[in-house]
Amino acid sequence: MIHELKTYPEPFNAVLCGRKTAEFRKDDRNFEAGDSVRLREWDPANERYTGFELTKEISDIRRGPDFDIPEGFAMLSLSDRTVDDGYKTFFQAMTLAAPLTAVTSPTRS
Repeated sequence: MIHELKTYPEPFNAVLCGRKTAEFRKDDRNFEAGDSVRLREWDPANERYTGFELTKEISDIRRGPDFDIPEGFAMLSLSDRTVDDGYKTFFQAMTLAAPLTAVTSPTRS
């Protein structure tokens, strides 16, 4: 499922640059790990969307009242689906490859 979320410019850019990897949100959309969030940049001064958006995968979710999160709110951990898929592909390829042989250091004389 894809959840579209309005996001102010500062946090939007922090997610875009990789400095912010989580979203604290009201838990009113039935968020689940594996869902996607489409963050749409919102310009509050002009009260309209800027046209910039990005999509992240919810890799983990923590809900209130656990972890001192208020009831009715959730902390969403965000990840790049493309990066995760790349690692899955890499590890799948590694399991199909020939078994690794032992590596030894050359002996010194």
